[in-house]
Amino acid sequence: MVSTALDRGYNVLVYAFIGQDTDGTVFFDSPFAVDNMKLEWEDSLVAQLPEQMKIIHQKGGIALIAIGGGVNFFKPDMSGEKAVSAGKAMGKFIAEHNFDGLDIDVEHPVGAAKIDANFLRYIEATRQEYKNITGKDMYLTAAPQIQGWYGSGQWASGSAKFAEPMYTQNFVDNAHFDAFFIQTYNQYGGANFAGLKGQDVGFLTKTFELLSPQTRDKMPGLPADAFYVPEGTKIVLGVPNFKDPSVSDSEYRVGTCLATAECSGSGLYDPKDIATDITNGGLGKYSQYGGVMTWIMNSDDYQGWTWVDGVKVVAYN
Repeated sequence: MVSTALDRGYNVLVYAFIGQDTDGTVFFDSPFAVDNMKLEWEDSLVAQLPEQMKIIHQKGGIALIAIGGGVNFFKPDMSGEKAVSAGKAMGKFIAEHNFDGLDIDVEHPVGAAKIDANFLRYIEATRQEYKNITGKDMYLTAAPQIQGWYGSGQWASGSAKFAEPMYTQNFVDNAHFDAFFIQTYNQYGGANFAGLKGQDVGFLTKTFELLSPQTRDKMPGLPADAFYVPEGTKIVLGVPNFKDPSVSDSEYRVGTCLATAECSGSGLYDPKDIATDITNGGLGKYSQYGGVMTWIMNSDDYQGWTWVDGVKVVAYN
């Protein structure tokens, strides 16, 4: 599937998830449980990684490894100099498994990781160790969820931000992310921009316009100190890619299909709607626009890659 995905147009693949223990040990299989669950990679998948990395790189793709997720096995001690040693361990793991970088999907950091300065030291140590081993710069991305309210017209006011508290302005300014894979789906009204919600055409454009320094002057009523994504960081808009025809619009809007795997998320999923949104918003003319992403490739494979075929016209920048 990896080779086919690259041939069809996918260019950055994120493997999720790995974990890290309090002593800094990085792992595929967790030595501890979280919410009565353990992180366990199938032996066959780990064994296939070297060949998959070779294929990805031969075809010009990028492979990232992710930490965090809804069930978080990322628990390194980041107090004091332990942030540096833990970061070095992560950089070594990424390099030794031939990944190109790290995707941070940590929704609920624990302990000293909640402090910006500690996590920033961890990231810098990860970068440096990776470069010491490979001679290359490591890619750093994150997958935060969008949140906020913005009124238009006579009600022009409000702003957007990331739902996870760890993404402070100080953190995103100093971590120097290459890209944010912003989750615009599974909102259920948690973000409302000019009356548009996650399933509405135009929501993707408004998300970009509220976050990018390149478009903020177009948004009247946006406070001068509102959260923004630094201009050197690409904004990639994350969307679902699948809804079974049997799922009604009302069921889709409340996300009941997620429990039965009859959809891959509740948001703007139809390639035509996604392309219309981004084209009408003129996002391709902004250097900070980084394209679109989807969180589960398997469902696109299942439907014959119709999603990636449909979004190619707006998927790259």
